Amino acid sequence: MLRWELSMGRLPMIQVHIRMNPTQGTHWMCMTGLDDTYIYVNDPGRSAESNGKNAKYTLSTFATSFASTDCKKRVVVIMPKN
Repeated sequence: MLRWELSMGRLPMIQVHIRMNPTQGTHWMCMTGLDDTYIYVNDPGRSAESNGKNAKYTLSTFATSFASTDCKKRVVVIMPKN
């Protein structure tokens, strides 16, 4: 589903742990890309100077955080009005 949303030009908002660390609290990140190794996000918990813009995390790290009990695979996609 996330790959499809990106292919349609949409940027899904995903609920994950802070810095994808399951010992941290949860928050939302804007997903900006995905390839075979990494997920790319704009992370409002990090400044642009500290790599918050298009930050990358391994897919396995993302999968662990995204599927956790706290996050429950929550996604929000804002659709443009046609």
